[in-house]
Amino acid sequence: MTSEARQDVPSIGVAQVTVQQFRTTVTLASAATAIVAVAGLLGYVPGLRILGSVRSDYIPMAPSTAGCFVILALALFFHARKPWQGTSRLVILVLVLLVTVFGLLEVVELFVGRDIGVEDRLVPEIGTLGGIPIGRMSPVTGATFIVAGLGTLLLLLLRPWSPRPAQRLGHWASSLGTLTLLSGATVLLAYLYGTPLMYGSTTVPMAATTAVAFMFLGAALVAAAGPGSLPTRLVVGDSTSARLSRVFLPLTVALVLLPSVLSRFEPASSVRNHPLFLAVLAIVVGMITVLVVTHMAHAIGKSLDEANRMLRESEEWHRNIMEKAMVGFWLVDLQGRVLEVNETYCRMSGYSAQELLAMRIPDLEAVESAERIVARTQEIVAQGQQRFEGRHRRKDGSIFPVEVSAQFHPDRGGIFVVFLQDITERKQAAEARQESENSLREAQKIARVGSYALDIPGDAWRSSEVLDDVFGIGADFPRTTAGWLRIVHPEDRQQMRSYLVEVFATHGQFNRAYRIVRVNDGVERWVLGLGRVEYGAAGVPLRMVGTIQDITERKLATEQLRLSEENLAITLQSIGEAVIATDAAGLITRMNAAAERLTGWPLADATGRPLLDVFCSINAETRVPSINPVQLVFERETRVELANHTSLLTRDGNEFQIAGSTAPIRDSAGQMVGVVLVFNDVSEEFLVRKALADSAALLERTGAIAKIGGWELDVRTNELIWSQETRRIHEVDPSEALTVERAINFYEPETRPIIQAAVQAAIDSGTPFDLELPLVTAKGRSIWVRAQGSAVMENGRAIELHGAFQDVTARKQAEDALHESEERFRTLVEWSPQPLIVHRDGILNYVNLAAVSLFGAASAQALVGRPLFDRIQPDFHDIVRARLKNLTDRGDKLPKIEMKLLKIDGTAIDVESEATSIDYDGAPAVLGAVTDITERKRAAEERTALQAQLAQSQKLESLGLLAGGVAHDFNNMLAAILGYAELTALKLGTEHTVSPYVEAIRSAAQRSADLTRQLLVFAREQVIAPQTLILNDTIGSILTLLRRLLGENVKLVWMPGTALWHIEADQMQVDQVLTNLVLNARDAMTGSDAVLEVSTSNVTLDAVSVASNPVLQVGDFVELRVRDNGCGMDAQTLARIFEPFFTTKAQGKGTGLGLSTAYGIVEKHGGFVDVESAPGAGTTFHLYFPRTSTLEHEIPKPDKPLRHGTETILLAEDEEGVRESAAEMLRILGYTVLPTRDGPEAIALAASHTAPIHLLLTDVIMPGMNGAQLRDALLARSPTLKVLFMSGYAGSVISSQGVLAPGTHFIQKPCTMQALAEAVRQALDD
Repeated sequence: MTSEARQDVPSIGVAQVTVQQFRTTVTLASAATAIVAVAGLLGYVPGLRILGSVRSDYIPMAPSTAGCFVILALALFFHARKPWQGTSRLVILVLVLLVTVFGLLEVVELFVGRDIGVEDRLVPEIGTLGGIPIGRMSPVTGATFIVAGLGTLLLLLLRPWSPRPAQRLGHWASSLGTLTLLSGATVLLAYLYGTPLMYGSTTVPMAATTAVAFMFLGAALVAAAGPGSLPTRLVVGDSTSARLSRVFLPLTVALVLLPSVLSRFEPASSVRNHPLFLAVLAIVVGMITVLVVTHMAHAIGKSLDEANRMLRESEEWHRNIMEKAMVGFWLVDLQGRVLEVNETYCRMSGYSAQELLAMRIPDLEAVESAERIVARTQEIVAQGQQRFEGRHRRKDGSIFPVEVSAQFHPDRGGIFVVFLQDITERKQAAEARQESENSLREAQKIARVGSYALDIPGDAWRSSEVLDDVFGIGADFPRTTAGWLRIVHPEDRQQMRSYLVEVFATHGQFNRAYRIVRVNDGVERWVLGLGRVEYGAAGVPLRMVGTIQDITERKLATEQLRLSEENLAITLQSIGEAVIATDAAGLITRMNAAAERLTGWPLADATGRPLLDVFCSINAETRVPSINPVQLVFERETRVELANHTSLLTRDGNEFQIAGSTAPIRDSAGQMVGVVLVFNDVSEEFLVRKALADSAALLERTGAIAKIGGWELDVRTNELIWSQETRRIHEVDPSEALTVERAINFYEPETRPIIQAAVQAAIDSGTPFDLELPLVTAKGRSIWVRAQGSAVMENGRAIELHGAFQDVTARKQAEDALHESEERFRTLVEWSPQPLIVHRDGILNYVNLAAVSLFGAASAQALVGRPLFDRIQPDFHDIVRARLKNLTDRGDKLPKIEMKLLKIDGTAIDVESEATSIDYDGAPAVLGAVTDITERKRAAEERTALQAQLAQSQKLESLGLLAGGVAHDFNNMLAAILGYAELTALKLGTEHTVSPYVEAIRSAAQRSADLTRQLLVFAREQVIAPQTLILNDTIGSILTLLRRLLGENVKLVWMPGTALWHIEADQMQVDQVLTNLVLNARDAMTGSDAVLEVSTSNVTLDAVSVASNPVLQVGDFVELRVRDNGCGMDAQTLARIFEPFFTTKAQGKGTGLGLSTAYGIVEKHGGFVDVESAPGAGTTFHLYFPRTSTLEHEIPKPDKPLRHGTETILLAEDEEGVRESAAEMLRILGYTVLPTRDGPEAIALAASHTAPIHLLLTDVIMPGMNGAQLRDALLARSPTLKVLFMSGYAGSVISSQGVLAPGTHFIQKPCTMQALAEAVRQALDD
């Protein structure tokens, strides 16, 4: 049973009736109709006549009547179970229409008095019954078929089982079904009373079986119309009228049928007139009457009780609403006394409800006098209502502004209903908006964007204050074309004069960056001039208005970016790490010199080979080949470190231990297009690690001989494990269960906090410890132990602690005995700032405090008695041994040497060391003096590293900073300028004198937005947003940019195709493809006859044309053709042009990514690329984009009317200017707008807003919570909420937020009101 079938029908108040029950009724009634019709046909079979006519003297059902019943019954039967679809629906509609027409013909025959003979052609005449022909349809039957047929047609046109069936067609269909049922019931009633209609006349009567079938058919029609149809509502539901109908309708039918039934069983007249019979009959009728009246009274009483209950609930509901409303509420009498107040106003004023009910309006009003309050009260009484602003005083004495809406109700004893809203935030917002507008004007000055208006026939131009400052001119400067050319840099003057003439001659628009020399100070600056030219009827230029912006800093940044890109290529070859890049198939595309040296493969031999052919790596211990790192990166889509113990087998058979990582290479859309592998030779480090492992194994064996115990603590389960030696030291029974608390309690009370703190530090931060502390064994014996411990970390948390115990009682006793003999020496050297150590036979005998600090030990005991070489980095072991041997052999002083020592925690420190032979405790020893030079060396290394990092970061971040900064900051400013310009234009209208200036501002802002978009295209930072395009329009919009890129030496020929088909593509990506092709073509052409042709056309490729070229595909395409007359390419070069990083240009002149990017974009749009080229014959690129028939994402036309709406929109935008202008636009379009500054505020407002919110319009990047996080939070509460993102950031920033998934609605800032209206409407209607 479907959810639709289980659905109750609350619109008619039905408690238990479901759609499924109505569907069952239709099924049974239509089946009964068909059964009666089939029985009527079987009545013509000899011996079965009783099935067709009930009685031998009754006329049987006509065969044509039976056929019509079968058609209508089947139509309703299957319509109830599954709606008719496609061809079957058309066929059944035609059949039902034929039934209706057939019935109409029967009625026409009656009225015109002529037999048309339709039935004679279908069924031959069978005979007569009492002069009435048998097998012919009655005109009454025909009229009823007209009614039933029309009802069935209406039902077939309806959606079945609509939860809201109160449609006119449904009512009409149900009413026609009722007429059908009543028609059959009337005829059948006549049969029951023994007076069948039309018998004895010349007109064919309706058969009794036909009447029964019509009753079933009518019932099916009424039920099929659904529970909401008008006749059904009269008898179905919990309303009083329905209940009464269900009582009286069966009673009426019973009373109508009772005489007929009694007549069948009529008693003798003596019985019928007997007093006892009459008394019994009266009692029965009376009981029935009492039962009916009692049932009616119960039903009416129950309905009244339900109505009273609903009324009380409604009053309570409205009272709760007023109590919880977000605005304050009063009931006030004519004397100004507060009669009722809600909780909201109590919170606003700080008074309790009891306090307010004892007050009058003057007690709360902070500004108006009592006389003014009385006067305003009289005004409200006279007008009926009034809205005004006032200022009220809180209980704490503070004053707050309120908006008051008061209504006078004289019919309720003369009371005022007053709503009060705290408008403090609104007042503050208005002040903030004024401040924002002032800031905007200042921002225009800061951005140094000036405006001008040139009267071309009069050769005079006017300039803004900012432009005067940019040009460095005063009020007396001649503002003519000649004056402007004086400002232009002398080297650019002739070029700009020619360009201005060209703009006027070609009816173009002014868009050129050029140099000027400021008049007042002679400083050279770069400016960007934009101008819109207005032409007269004859094409004569009349006026040009536009802006001029100082872009000197931007020019300098562009030049720095170019130098950074050149340096980046040089850096790749100069860095020490080996770098190998592959494509998505794992084929090598690029290697640097370090990679060539380590692998033994030159780049020329390695290019195009699978990575594993060149980078052959194995596990150094198992000798098993390593997993392909390209495969791992594509599986995990993230950076992957090379496994430990990885060895590289070179081409010439050598083997290196290496370490490194593999990371994905992504295109501008975030798709993985390859991997980059970075590694270096760590063979020496590997040998060091192996030596350390051997030393650890030796140490473990030595510990067993020295009876050093071990311990381990599982931090997750708090399980403590002691080795047998540790238990022996503590004199603990081997079977005793141990806990951390038990282990701590072995220590002396004064030392327990020390060991507890050390263990806790190891758990919290992984800090190792090495302590010598006194403890008392289980048998009460006092000893000294050395306790060591370290942590095993996982995901930044300690999961295990392990360490060692050693009984150092004997050593401690020896140390105590030795202490007296060393006291004098310690006094001399203990406090020396020079770290000093004494060692003999490789064991440390003494360290002073400076040395303890140097090694990071807790005390000298942590060092004394330990091997000297534990504190020396293994790389220097041999050197130190050689120096000690030299000292032993010669007995002289050793010179200073730089080396590395190891702290207790294993940290290496750089020191300068010198040594000499001394006599210590009666035996030869070595005194060493060391100086920590770690900071000195670290400072030098950090300075070198920081310089390299700074250079690298400057190279890599220049492009991102330029594009991202321009996109976000400039677009946000433009969004506010463009929004307020459009709003101002709407407010002023087209006839206002200021309208042209507003339009100039709007036009300039729009052109600035277009310029930003073109910069993002050039920087490959555009947002991916597929839409329906006409390629001619897209190319035409960037022709100016392309001509600037080509320069004056290349002629650009644009040949647009006619009636071009639509394509589904991202406009900015198409711009990028064309830009890449144009730049490659420019670099391939030399000489003064360089020509670049760009053309479009519609192309249909069939199987024949595809067979000759494997690149082509069958279908309809829009072709973009770019042809140059440059140097061309040979076959070998042509085969590799789409490989990433492949380039034929000189080093530093190209990245090798332009054509591969273009190829990837076209392929991603479902198209393909074909290239024709030969040396000396130029190159032609054929780009094929699939034709699309859908126009649902078509770019809105400028003259398209604005699309309005009435929905509620939640707006989240942290830029106030953008937020306010967007909100005002949406309000003008008819929407209810809830503006917020950020995600948390939007969530709070959505939670408190009681009405539905239909759309979330949010900025992608906001402080605290971004747009994607806000969307997820609101969708969790309202899954049906629609979402529209907007942003002024570049594409890479937006993609990192996870917004631009397929199907995401997005609009780029700045946008026009037309674009905003379209984007909002598409998001809401999707």
